[in-house]
Amino acid sequence: MAAHTKQTGDGERSIERRTLLQALSGAAAVGLAGCSGGDGGDGGSSSGSDGELGERVSTLQMEYWSDYGGFTTTQEQMAPIISQGIESLGTGVDIVPKDLGTNTGQQANDSNRANNISFTWWVPAADRLDPQELLN
Repeated sequence: MAAHTKQTGDGERSIERRTLLQALSGAAAVGLAGCSGGDGGDGGSSSGSDGELGERVSTLQMEYWSDYGGFTTTQEQMAPIISQGIESLGTGVDIVPKDLGTNTGQQANDSNRANNISFTWWVPAADRLDPQELLN
């Protein structure tokens, strides 16, 4: 941690803000996930060393628009980078090209949706907060 400290004007040492925020974020994520070790959450005194890690997350399916011209090229170049980020969290990703009409129709209807992630293009407008934006 000494590499992430700096000397202030009055001679005191302080921790860099980014380092502190990273540590707090990591601690918060562990706390929220219930992975602080020891207690299995069931009131027992399990040490967590029995090799059971819990239920595995299934492979995620990420769809992108395969018929959207230059945007499709950009998506095809960015999808592996997104996939690597998700895989670094410990789950697999299937990248699936879909035509614009099929993908948009599935997004608007939860019973038809077959994907977990939809890599699409939208403008950054406030109406994106509406869960039924595609029906407006």
